Amino acid sequence: MISAVSIVVFLIIGFFAQFIDGTVGRGYGAFSSSILIGMGVMPALASASIHTAEIFVSLFSGVSHLRFGNVRKDWLRLLVIPGVVGGAVGAYFVASIPGDAAKPFIASFLLAMGIVILYRFVPKRTSSSSRLSSALSNPRFSSRKIVSLGLVASFLDAVGGGGWGPIATPGLILTENGEPRKVVGNVNLAGFSSPSL
Repeated sequence: MISAVSIVVFLIIGFFAQFIDGTVGRGYGAFSSSILIGMGVMPALASASIHTAEIFVSLFSGVSHLRFGNVRKDWLRLLVIPGVVGGAVGAYFVASIPGDAAKPFIASFLLAMGIVILYRFVPKRTSSSSRLSSALSNPRFSSRKIVSLGLVASFLDAVGGGGWGPIATPGLILTENGEPRKVVGNVNLAGFSSPSL
């Protein structure tokens, strides 16, 4: 039986996780997982709880992006199907190993995700940002890279309870030179379309 205090703590964690995710476009799962596992919640339970909550969060975010024209349907199809497969395999993997054995792996993954998130916000030199802006003006498209990105991001997300946004968002920007608003729109809508994400 969950106490009223636990429910309030979970609500506070969810509020701050969504605040961070809404502000920077990623981090809901990484933040929530870190706190929940640190509180002693088993990794499989933390992952399942976070992904259930993310269905509703991604629904509102994804529909908003769709209405504002921030979704590329060709990318969405390539993200959703591999995302479901990778997420299902990751969920099976984390549920089939003992919780105590999974904790060091998941803690290492979450630490790595935290470092990646912080690194993405370190100011870059002007030359690298000018290279990125010139790359954005010459977009290219690789379905193989998007499918691979969807598989890897969803597998790691299901195992660690977070990582879909931190991996898929910068991955699409860097590999596909995608317009950031359309990248975020696709990643959010794919997260709703694939409940395992």
